[in-house]
Formats: sequence, C-alpha cells, structure tokens
Amino acid sequence: MSLEGGVNIKVILSATSVAWGYLFEKDERIKEIERFKYELEKLKDNLPKDLNLEIQAFTEADEEINFVKTLSSGDAVLYVALSFATPGLNILLEKNIPMIFYQQMYAGHTWSINPLRRSRNVVLFMGSNIKDLVRKIRTLYTFKKISQGTRYILVAPEFRKDIIERKEILEKKFNFKALLVKPEELIEYYNNILEEDAEKVAGEFIGKAIGVVEPSKEEIVKSCRLYLAMKKLMEDKKANCITIDCLTLFGMGKLPAYPCIGFSLINGEESTVAACEGDVYSLFTMYVLKCLTGLPSFISDPVIDVSQGTVIHAHCVAPIKMDGEREYPYFIRSHAEDNKGASLEVKFDKIGAPMTVVEYIDGNKIVISTGEVIRSPEINRGCRTKIELKVSNAEVMLKNWHGGEWVSPFGLHRVLVYGNWVSEIEDLAKLLNIEIEKE
Repeated sequence: MSLEGGVNIKVILSATSVAWGYLFEKDERIKEIERFKYELEKLKDNLPKDLNLEIQAFTEADEEINFVKTLSSGDAVLYVALSFATPGLNILLEKNIPMIFYQQMYAGHTWSINPLRRSRNVVLFMGSNIKDLVRKIRTLYTFKKISQGTRYILVAPEFRKDIIERKEILEKKFNFKALLVKPEELIEYYNNILEEDAEKVAGEFIGKAIGVVEPSKEEIVKSCRLYLAMKKLMEDKKANCITIDCLTLFGMGKLPAYPCIGFSLINGEESTVAACEGDVYSLFTMYVLKCLTGLPSFISDPVIDVSQGTVIHAHCVAPIKMDGEREYPYFIRSHAEDNKGASLEVKFDKIGAPMTVVEYIDGNKIVISTGEVIRSPEINRGCRTKIELKVSNAEVMLKNWHGGEWVSPFGLHRVLVYGNWVSEIEDLAKLLNIEIEKE
C-alpha cells in the first residue's frame, strides 16, 4: 500500500534571461536546463515512489507566463530560478500556489525580495549541493499528501468522547478522516486469520529475537494473529494508518491480545503507520513524519531526568527497523504495565545519532525538540523500549511541557524520528498555517 494517492509537483525550470555570471546566450541557458534535469533525475531514488515531478522548461518569458496562468492553488510547484528574470513568479504568488522557490547560486537575487520571503505558501531554498533540495521537495510532497486527505482506522469504545473530539478536529483541519471500526469487527477479522499463518509469522519473529522473556509462544502467536487481522482490515478498508484504544479494550477483555507487536511491524513497513492508545494526534504526527522523512517513528511516554540533562522516551511499541537501514536487536517481552500479552524491547544502539521529537497538540500547534541518542537504558521500570536523548535544557522542558487535562496520551506522548528535521517541519507548519513551538 502507498500512503493514499500519488502527488504531482510541477517543476518550472526558468532560464529566460541572462544570469549573474554565465548563461548569456540562449544555447547556454538550454544546456543549463538539461544539466539541471539530469541532476533532478539523480534525486529520484531519495524521493517517494508515488511522487511525480512534471518538468516544464522555459527560455522565453511569454511561454513561462502562459503556462503559469494555467495553474491554480490546488497545484504545487518547484520553481527553479536559473537566471535573473523570473517572469512567472508574481503570478504564482498572486494565485497563492504552494511552492518551493529554489534560487540557483549566482543565477540572480530574487530570493531576497520581501513578497517571496513573507508568503506563507513559499518554501525558500538556496544551496550548492542539489541533494539538499530533496528534503524541501519532501516537505512540499507532505503538504500535498495532507491536502489530498487521508483515511485511517480507529478502534475505540463509544464512551471515549475525548478520542472522538480529537478525531473531529483532525478531520476538519487536515482532512485526516477516521473509519470508526467496532472492536467486534476487528475480532471477526482476527477469527478469520488461519492459526498456521499466525504461527508462521510468530516463528520468524521469535527466530530473529535475542530472546523471549515473559510471554508464552501462545501469547506471541495471538499477537501475530492480531497483526495479520489489522493488516487485512487496513487492506479491505483501503486505509494506511490505524490506531486502537488498546489499554482500554484489552482491560475490558475486548481484545484477544495486545497489538504492540502488530504496531511495531506495521510501523516498520514502507508506507503504513500505527499508533497505540487511540492517540489520533500521535497517529497524525507519525503519518506526517513518514511522508516527510520516509522513516518509521517511535511514539513515547517521556521521562525527564534533569540531573543528567536527558529525556528518556519509553514505550512498548517501537519499530525494529527505525533508521530504514537495518533491524535492531530486540527481546520479546510482556506489556510492562500489567505484565500481560506480548510486546518488544528494542535496543537502539545508534549512539550519537540526532533525533527530532514532535507532536501535534490541541490549539493548532506543533511542539518540537531535538536530542542526541546516548543509550538504551537497562532498567526494568517504565515501558519496555527506551531511548535516552541528551537535550539542551531538560529543566526548561520539565517546566514548560505541553500536557493534557489529566494523565492521558493527549499531551503526554511525543513522537521520535531519526535525523534533524526542524527546518523542514518549520516549513511544513508554515504551509499548513500551524503554530510551531520549540520545547
């Protein structure tokens, strides 16, 4: 499955005049356009598979203007300024068309004009390494994915009005639409999964583990059967994301197993996202990060250690292949809070790696911070998987934390992804007209 429908970005290669040094003649400008096309082609391996770059090149101003006039605010544009003149730019700004404006170095000075810099619809970029343009393209791609709308599965009891309230906020603001599924329907899918299919998945999963601590094989098989049920449900409903109010439903006896292992496996796959506890805000955050970075993310309950200047992010759900490169070692454990079912303790050993921590919260705001991985704490408290990040000021984070009304996922949870993505998230927040605050 892909993350909903594909995205088309119009690429305008503008070389309609002389440039600041070189590109004086038309044939030179044509050669520059061909060179840039070649460079863009090399970027495709690092871009989403469902992204189409529709390239239009111009050496005549009237041709560029005529093309730009055909575009609307529903389009998305990568405008590449290869010369001084940018004849279509004012029209793009007047039409409020979301775009990346990329000024090739030494081509001109358009990047400095205030109408371009002040527009909420423009992501501005200039740099000598075109590979750095990939992140900006992914930013515009993510904006378009959100704009096109997304469907996800929400399994929660009817009395969880707080979840429904936030579901409606996301649908209204971001067209992030929930398909409400009753627990009984999920159980029906579970019962239709063949026992031998679940045993096969469980056998492979156990075989790759460092070891199994608390759960019986029967518990692991049940978890893998629930994973296959969730996958089938998502496939039938044509949804790429899922969240289940697992703590409530398991505690009520409405689930045959915890979905922790299933969530871990779903998040580790190329284009699917899963969040626990019916946390629709974290699910939306994880969806955005998957589109933006192409990587899985880790939903956490943070623990702040002012003494060490760190934040420990803990949960029983963690992707095994979180950096997109290799599978991390893991133990199969019980769910920590009640010592039941099966979950994962993943050992993240990428010491020194930067991570970005993000969450969409009430009030149309994104909170964001960064940290550096220093270890996976070895302590049998809190949730099973733990990543400890060195942060700039743990005490300030403790005092200024954006929490919820009570102990709940809304306001507590944060979502982690490898890499420093602050600039891109700031650009995306600008396009989406969301306030961003650094924690």
